[in-house]
Amino acid sequence: MVYAFGGYVHAGKYEVEDIFFNIVDDTVESGYTSVQLEIGDKYFYGGGVSGEVAFMIPFKKIDWRIIGVKLSMQYEDGSYARLRKRLERINVAEDPDPFVFETTDFEDLAPNRISLNISATSEFIYRINKNSHLGFWSSMGVGNQIFTTAAGVYFSYDRITGILSSHASIPQGVIYSTGVSYRL
Repeated sequence: MVYAFGGYVHAGKYEVEDIFFNIVDDTVESGYTSVQLEIGDKYFYGGGVSGEVAFMIPFKKIDWRIIGVKLSMQYEDGSYARLRKRLERINVAEDPDPFVFETTDFEDLAPNRISLNISATSEFIYRINKNSHLGFWSSMGVGNQIFTTAAGVYFSYDRITGILSSHASIPQGVIYSTGVSYRL
């Protein structure tokens, strides 16, 4: 059995392209108004804490964390978080001409600044030598009522770890991230 816990901070930006949609508008004959939302760079920052427990099968050079559970709590703010909050409040109307605008459902864009996530995890760790190892992990879980999957690879030397990962969900698409961590 393996236990892990920690905290983290993060920051970055999304490049938001044109967002066109129709909102319900009873004051006009068609019953809806077409809107283009602000575009450009949207920044975010935040932090969180997480904890994990996993069953491990050790081999000579590989540790296989066959199944685990990870619980995370995260706070996020910035212009991207404000955009998601604004989109959540929009009442989208059906467009009678499907070639003009694509109907979008914004209710799954995680508008809350604080989110909880619980995931099932699995991980392979290859021990290169005493001070370094290479790991591969995957997870699937639920956060903000959204089903998500994630996978990543990392390399650790002594107390420093570099990571490359991808996270995917139907409403949010695929998000790639990279980072460096230092173990105290």
